[in-house]
Amino acid sequence: NKKLKNSNILLLLDGLDEITKISIRHDVINQVNKITSQYPDCFYIVTSRKVGYNQANLGAKFGHFEIDKFNKNQIKQFSLNWYNAISEFTDNDNLKSTQLANELFNSIIDHPSVIKLATTPLLMTIIALIHYKGIRLPNKRVELYDVAVSTLLENWVFLRKNSRELNIDKKELEDILSPIAYYIHENFSNGLITETEFRKQLVANYCAVFNENDLRNASKQCNEIINYLREDTGFFYEKGLNEDGESLFGFVHLTFQEYFAAIEIVQRWKEKTLILDKIAFIPRWFEPLRLSCSLFKLKDGGRIAKNISEQFIDDLLNVKDDYKEFKRALTIVLSFFEDDIDVSQLKFETLINEAFSLLCSYEFEIQHKYYNDEYYNHISDALRKILNNSLKWNLILFNKIVDIFLKTDNVDNSIKILCILDSIDEENILFNILKEKYFTYPKFIYIDNLSKMGLLERSYPSFYLCNEYKKYALENLIFKLENNNDIDELDCEIIDRAFAVNCGLYYTEFDENEYISFLKNLNNNKAKEFFLKFTLFLELEDPKSTNIKQLILFYKRLKKE
Repeated sequence: NKKLKNSNILLLLDGLDEITKISIRHDVINQVNKITSQYPDCFYIVTSRKVGYNQANLGAKFGHFEIDKFNKNQIKQFSLNWYNAISEFTDNDNLKSTQLANELFNSIIDHPSVIKLATTPLLMTIIALIHYKGIRLPNKRVELYDVAVSTLLENWVFLRKNSRELNIDKKELEDILSPIAYYIHENFSNGLITETEFRKQLVANYCAVFNENDLRNASKQCNEIINYLREDTGFFYEKGLNEDGESLFGFVHLTFQEYFAAIEIVQRWKEKTLILDKIAFIPRWFEPLRLSCSLFKLKDGGRIAKNISEQFIDDLLNVKDDYKEFKRALTIVLSFFEDDIDVSQLKFETLINEAFSLLCSYEFEIQHKYYNDEYYNHISDALRKILNNSLKWNLILFNKIVDIFLKTDNVDNSIKILCILDSIDEENILFNILKEKYFTYPKFIYIDNLSKMGLLERSYPSFYLCNEYKKYALENLIFKLENNNDIDELDCEIIDRAFAVNCGLYYTEFDENEYISFLKNLNNNKAKEFFLKFTLFLELEDPKSTNIKQLILFYKRLKKE
């Protein structure tokens, strides 16, 4: 007590959520609040999962924060910390630890799909474990899950190899746990199953896998499995007690529950016992369905996988839907292509054509970057994700979108398509390809300027700083000036975007020297005259923010030079 009274120590209380009985959790919270009042100079951190926290929370006295995802620097630091910690129990020195940490980090950043997984601290730990085991990190999401599960299951089998009571290999464990994952996913939103229910499911699955008729022997083997789960915190383990004091079991992360549920979806679909209508349009099942389609390539491979994947997609598209006009099944199927699924290019293009036919048939009010209709958003978002996430399908989709864009005569539809292309990230290899096409085809410039900046959220600001756009803008202006064509608002906006950012006009603090240098390099006198007037127009457009005396001095300098 004296130490607490006379110091400002940090007190860490981990796992409030693990007190599953609400009444006991309330008692603990009261004790915590009592301590914080009694020793106000100390610092306190209490951790809890979000699930169920509001049923018994710490209240406004505590600030509430969520653990953020790792960025690349934190992934690198974690890699170093991981191998430094391991070096304390091995013969590795600091140099070797740093080398291994760099290998781990580089193997992650080389694969965009792995980076996304590594931003989650828990999954980063699993990735580090895979690397430590000397296994190459795959660049496909479903393959990473498979390797992670294999690593953990093989470790399980290895640790139990001397046990006379348990003789199960990795595949058999997978066959036993996948129906349980499906059952949990279907019935328990919190991902937790009681020991009684778990034991019941485990025995049933054990008997099915091993054709075991002796329930006593099956129960004995399942007891061994449960005992191991209590001893080891693998990917499925005992996670606490419910309000009645009964043990609760669950997967270490929803990702693994979804992966095992996907394995069961594939098995039931092949056995023709899966009722897709029951799960197709429930958001909770979207991720397992996506993983299921990826599993065909992983587990079957070759032409068989391609045929099976297309048949699975067709079955999903034909599911009975009370809102068929919204094409919900199409949206779900499009999300499959964010992963490395195996179908023919013809099949993919058929689905893309259907998606764009649907998008371009809608007459929606334009509202900023998106349209008002919810299902338009779902389909266009699915296309955006393929462009930015898929390593296999993004270029095919990109070329298809550009082709549709150049062929359509409808301005509204052109803008819709440009909105989808607008999502391409500057780190994406497609960005440079788009940039090239952007200036190869004047229609891109025309539609983009027609959108008046207000329509598109980003509208390629990087393009306005590049020489190709300036060249296009200047040639367009000089052509109109030489032919005595009217310079309209659209022309002014093209010039504004092409040169105002670079010269400091309108957007940022004005740079006289840079602008005068730009004018001196202009070879066309009519263009020079236009820019002189354009400069004054921009500066006088907002009299309150314009220094008239400074502007007069600048104009005299322009005339002199």
